[in-house]
Amino acid sequence: MLSGLPPGGYRVSCSAAGFVEVREEGTVVQLPRKSPLEIKVRPGLMEIAGIVVNERGDPVPGALVLIAGERLPGPSRFRRARAGEDGHFAFPGLPSGTYQLKAYAPGLKGDPVEVEPGIIDDIVIVLTSAATPEDSEAGTVTFRLRFENSVPSTSFLEVSFCREGGPCRLRAAPIAAGAATFKGIQPGIYHLIVSPYGFAPVVISEIRLPARQPISVDLVPAPTWPGIIRTPRSQRFKSLMVYDDADHMLRKAVVDPDGAFWIHGLPAGEYLFRARDEHGSTWTSGSFVLVGKEEEIVLDMLVEDPSKK
Repeated sequence: MLSGLPPGGYRVSCSAAGFVEVREEGTVVQLPRKSPLEIKVRPGLMEIAGIVVNERGDPVPGALVLIAGERLPGPSRFRRARAGEDGHFAFPGLPSGTYQLKAYAPGLKGDPVEVEPGIIDDIVIVLTSAATPEDSEAGTVTFRLRFENSVPSTSFLEVSFCREGGPCRLRAAPIAAGAATFKGIQPGIYHLIVSPYGFAPVVISEIRLPARQPISVDLVPAPTWPGIIRTPRSQRFKSLMVYDDADHMLRKAVVDPDGAFWIHGLPAGEYLFRARDEHGSTWTSGSFVLVGKEEEIVLDMLVEDPSKK
């Protein structure tokens, strides 16, 4: 039984280990609803898909992704795939079960990720520099998540850990029982950007980590926006970043070759956009862009002047 949803129209989908819905497009319902909702399922295979990124959130093209599980056929019990130019990978047609994922790329390292049956979100694998020294004083940080007026619908939590005087490092961890735990956090004062898929980013400023108690975060659903980048000449962009008025990077998106992109979990409002092209140059929207007035975000980008950043 689900409760706490506001009245309105919804598209309902369900996932269960070893089963898929008969109606792949889901079921449209109007709430409140007096009678129980019946959803028919049938036995089926599962797919595990995701993206490999580095600490800056940039895709890692060509990363080798290995998946292992007892349900895989053959004596080795593993499969491999290469991430595409946008960092995405997929393992379709898997027997239902628990799997372990690990990604490899030159000069980078990452922890294994365990995927349980029923997870339908894209898996985020973050690779860090292999030269990063281990800190004996590093500790853990746990986030306790409260989903406001919504059903928990995300399986992984992404957090940018921005240490005073240092770069921001993106980390991802699975959500279990409403909490996500990050290990290997070095002591210091941080600015945190908590950005779960489909929910508004939450900025936590000047917090000392590791924290003895879990950090409580209230999550509010936020829309997904399609968009397109227009430039005066032919230019291919690799990634797009979204900043607030305090210059916090709230979201990052992969840009298709035709300039199209999707930004998930961004409230309506005014934002500054920066993009990185295939040559490493940074472009900017120049001024803040109002998101929400139109159904699509249309950006006219100019090469950024480093002296004005």
